[in-house]
Amino acid sequence: MQDSKRVKLNFSLTDFKDVIEDIDLMKLKSIQNFEEFITIFAKYPISLPFHELLDENIENFNDMGFMQALDLLTALFAVKIILNDNQLKYNVNKVIAYGHSHGAYLAYLCNRMAPNEFTFIIDNSAWMKPEYLYTNRFLHKYYGKLTLNIEFSYLAKELVKDKNILTLSNLYKGFINNAQIYSFLGTDDNLVSIKEKENFCKGLGQTNFYLIDQSKVDHKIFHSTTHGLNADFLEMFKFVMEQVQWDKKEKHKRNPNTIINSHQFEYRVDFDKGLPVMTVKKL
Repeated sequence: MQDSKRVKLNFSLTDFKDVIEDIDLMKLKSIQNFEEFITIFAKYPISLPFHELLDENIENFNDMGFMQALDLLTALFAVKIILNDNQLKYNVNKVIAYGHSHGAYLAYLCNRMAPNEFTFIIDNSAWMKPEYLYTNRFLHKYYGKLTLNIEFSYLAKELVKDKNILTLSNLYKGFINNAQIYSFLGTDDNLVSIKEKENFCKGLGQTNFYLIDQSKVDHKIFHSTTHGLNADFLEMFKFVMEQVQWDKKEKHKRNPNTIINSHQFEYRVDFDKGLPVMTVKKL
């Protein structure tokens, strides 16, 4: 979900015959690679549409939801098993989920699936639902005067049918949250509704909601008010840690088997065997 790797032209070169010089048009007909293409077009103030060629299939696609969260929880619980098997102590009061954008969304999803596991969630610009389950993603890249508009159409948009349950306000309805939340959102975030996100955070309890406007752009932690805040992740972590009052009394927590119901399915997460196992039953 980050950078572009392989693109396909969404236009014909003849579409630009009245825009670029004839000598450059001739060169374009014999170019050997993408770099040559960019070199020629970079001097023209135009936008070119591309389509990202994704290698997704039903075996490996990014579901943007339960499958990803289950992978993260499996990794976490595997580490815990290794630590316990080797009699290595760790502080159960300092299990922190820290994410940016979709990663922050997954932190909330992991917390919902394993409600006794996380002490803190640090949320940098989590969206309320995976937006690319509904719309295509556009990545803009700039080369000289040229703008590339690269469109991503993820397979999950077609395969994931039970989308509504993946909205955080639906997931957390009636849920007792045990984690402290530190949530950061920019006033110019184009992927997250400020009002919706703030209302969601207020309903969680133990939540600190930071709305970052231009006056809070300190060029140390925050460098913009857009999605992701162009934040320095280490400085943000340091800032949160300075606010925290740690509970020194060790807690012996156990995750109950968790059930999440949508209108269509029951999602059950079992921890009885050490690693989380999810089963899905149609209602």
